[in-house]
Amino acid sequence: MKKVRYLISLLLVVTLFLCACGDGNSVEDKNEAEGPARIYLCGEYHSDETSLKKELVRWEEFYAKGARHLFIEVSYAKAEFMNIWMHEKSDDILDKLWENSEGTQGTTQICYDFLKTIKEKFPETIFHGTDVGHQYDTTGESYLRYLEDKGMKDSKEYRIAEENIEQGKEFYSKRRENEADGYNYRENCMAENFIRECNSVPGVFIMGIYGDAHISSDVAYNGTVPSMRKQLEELYKDILETEAVWYADVIRTEKVTIGEKEYDADYYGLFDISSWCEEFISREFWLLKDAYDDFKTCELTGNVLPIDNYPTKVELQFG
Repeated sequence: MKKVRYLISLLLVVTLFLCACGDGNSVEDKNEAEGPARIYLCGEYHSDETSLKKELVRWEEFYAKGARHLFIEVSYAKAEFMNIWMHEKSDDILDKLWENSEGTQGTTQICYDFLKTIKEKFPETIFHGTDVGHQYDTTGESYLRYLEDKGMKDSKEYRIAEENIEQGKEFYSKRRENEADGYNYRENCMAENFIRECNSVPGVFIMGIYGDAHISSDVAYNGTVPSMRKQLEELYKDILETEAVWYADVIRTEKVTIGEKEYDADYYGLFDISSWCEEFISREFWLLKDAYDDFKTCELTGNVLPIDNYPTKVELQFG
């Protein structure tokens, strides 16, 4: 089966009304929301129903306790427009952003519905975008024109938007020359942008939603530098917690007979993969219990998934 490649994604969104930047690189002790950590990062699979459902559960819990700041994997300009949309009656802004990012892995109906739910159920949510400036020639330029029309060309928002646009241009330029260099650059920018946004709202509880490659891995996706999470750990240490929300729960356990032997098999469900896979629409996952020794000598087909592409934790075994 085709190995998943992370496409540049629109998944969630960022902040229009920023508080004054804090000094230094640390989060103050004050915490608006009671929770397991003051920075809580969710590692997801983009456009994955299991991930999105768990993220809504987590945000509902934290929101009820006072949390309002949601950090996500989108550009600064897109996030600013999303925050404007949060206060509009129509969905025209969201529809335009969806048009600008058409074809990316996060531009799916399930993600659109996710954002609509955020707007309807958690209307005081403030999104913070910490990715490089994707769609810099459409959404990015539109946001600069919006600020100019508001007489805000000399504002902090305009400066950050310009810097983020340059990050986007540099990422795509580097990636064309050398893929690893591009993704190394992006990962470092994402960590720097996260710290910038964190400093803009000192002392509050933060939840973040990012592709799992930025959260669970130790190195950048398709790169060699430390991942965003690894870099943030160096700074935020014990106030940062992570969760892989794409892990699915066991739906049921059944008896499955293979050859002449019966096994207990955990069923994890059917997953839609049509947004990124041309050959197949969906796939199901079953986990045979205590079956390794029976299958370890079987001939391999070469049709395998990366170890981080299963709906539950798996381990490599040898021998």
